[in-house]
Amino acid sequence: AFRMSSESFQFDTSSQSQRSKKIVDKLSQKTDNNLVNKFISALEQFGPPDIIFKDWCSDMKKLLASGARSKNEAMQKY
Repeated sequence: AFRMSSESFQFDTSSQSQRSKKIVDKLSQKTDNNLVNKFISALEQFGPPDIIFKDWCSDMKKLLASGARSKNEAMQKY
């Protein structure tokens, strides 16, 4: 989702098209390094905040409703 897909691009022989191809190639080269790949991977691990919060609330409700309340479990969820 965060990467530019240039596989479907089609460039003809016109000068404008060739300039576009060079720009696409340059962008691909600049974004193809280990640090960028790690950053993209970290971004992909984020989920929608509202869903994450709802899941957390659900887990906390279950924990609080259970008879055996554990401070360690609550801290782990927090």
